[in-house]
Amino acid sequence: MRPTFLGLIALGGAFGTAIRWLALEAAGAGNDSVTVFALNVVGSAVVGFLAGSGFSGTARISQTIWPLAAIGFCGGLTTFSGFALQVADNLDRGHLASGAWLTIFTAAFAVSGAIGGYLLGSRSRMAT
Repeated sequence: MRPTFLGLIALGGAFGTAIRWLALEAAGAGNDSVTVFALNVVGSAVVGFLAGSGFSGTARISQTIWPLAAIGFCGGLTTFSGFALQVADNLDRGHLASGAWLTIFTAAFAVSGAIGGYLLGSRSRMAT
C-alpha cells in the first residue's frame, strides 16, 4: 500500500471517529443504541452513495475519495464493535428480544441504507 493511501484512510478515520464520539456525547447516556444504529445506517448509506457514484473505481479522483471518505471516514463513523457490545449487553441483562431486534433492525436498515445510497449515487452519475 502506498503511504498516501494509508494517510488518507487515517485522516478520514480520525474525522469519522471524532464525529461518532461527538454524536454519542451529544446523545447522552442511555441513547447509545439509537445513536450507534443511526451512525451505522448513515455510514452505510454514504458508502453506498460513493460506490454508486463511481468513487470505488480506478479513476484518479476515486483513488483519493474512496480511501478518505468510504474506508476512512465511514469506517470511523460506523462501529460494528459498539453495536456488538450493545447486543451483548442486552443479552447479559436478559433482554433477548431487545438484542434480537437490535440485530435485525441494524442489519436490515444498514443494508437498505447502502442500497438506497448506491441507487442515489448511480442516478447522480447517470445525470452527469
